[in-house]
Amino acid sequence: MTLSSGVEIFCNILSTSVIIGGLSLKIPQIISVVKASSTRGLSLSGVILEECAYSIMLTYHFASGYPLMTYLEYTVCVLQDLMLIMLILHYNDQFSLNSIIWFVVYFAVYNCIAFRIFPDFIVNASINLVTPLSVFSKAAQIKTLWEKKDSGHVSLTTYSLAAYGCIARVVTTALQTADVAVLINYITSGSLNLVIVALIIVYSQNKKHKLY
Repeated sequence: MTLSSGVEIFCNILSTSVIIGGLSLKIPQIISVVKASSTRGLSLSGVILEECAYSIMLTYHFASGYPLMTYLEYTVCVLQDLMLIMLILHYNDQFSLNSIIWFVVYFAVYNCIAFRIFPDFIVNASINLVTPLSVFSKAAQIKTLWEKKDSGHVSLTTYSLAAYGCIARVVTTALQTADVAVLINYITSGSLNLVIVALIIVYSQNKKHKLY
């Protein structure tokens, strides 16, 4: 897709802001968990599903030869979510041989997508899994927050950055690649991230009121 220089500069500025945000997206959440030595309020299934969605976005964009600036933040998000998953498993005493096997399978599958070892129809179809994975991952986190009525150690900064990143990527994707499946994912994920942000704010305020 050919863009005017002004639009391209605008997209690059947006992409840069998303990448910068992505570099620290999960850091507040990781710090919160480590400081508390607790994963209270976090959904393991939600983080795992999110990691799968991030990994598909990264490997699909790479395999499709899209401009690096349209997906660079996912290289960091994938690593940060992996670290968060390991922390959750550690603090919940859930590390086991099965965990290691799943990690090996995970790396093998996504390498096959990235380097098109899988047939093209599988690589191209993988992007259609992202929106359901994103919906289920956010729904799992929303469910956990709703049931506990407590934001626990869920980071407001992390989900605020995630919501901004999705909104910005709606714009850059529409202008640079016009990939409908990717657009649908960003719109859906952005909306659900905003719901999580709202719940964190509400339950954080409720917690403060209970202290007085």
